Amino acid sequence: MPKKENRGISFYFLTLYVFLIFCIYPLYFENGYYNMGDAKCRFFFGTSVIAFFTIFVTNVLDMVLQKKRIGEMTSFQKGSITEKLLCVYIVSVFLSYIFSDFKKDVSWGAEGWYLGTIPLLLMAVLSLFLMYRWEKQEWLKTGFLMVS
Repeated sequence: MPKKENRGISFYFLTLYVFLIFCIYPLYFENGYYNMGDAKCRFFFGTSVIAFFTIFVTNVLDMVLQKKRIGEMTSFQKGSITEKLLCVYIVSVFLSYIFSDFKKDVSWGAEGWYLGTIPLLLMAVLSLFLMYRWEKQEWLKTGFLMVS
């Protein structure tokens, strides 16, 4: 018999987050189309911040429960080219923030654009979580993209 995969707690929180982003987020609006951009932005940020902290904590909990070390769970050398490029992107976004003269504007993004350092880092780190936790879950990726 094949060994049953132990997905861990964080897998289910990540699945819930992706469900919200791909299935509920496209339908979310407030006061018709008048403030749809602001409403979607608040929904995305709120959901992503909560998801990041929840998934991070549950990943650590999974490591403790499964008695794994960080080196066993992830390895930069074993990662795909996409994961490596995403890590380079995270470092470049972080460095561009550090050397920016407009840290207040760059943190969350210019008004009306909302694509600053924090949202970019949130999306990139959550993408890394997805790549790591959904490694063998092609049916989930396909399903959520079809619904969206």
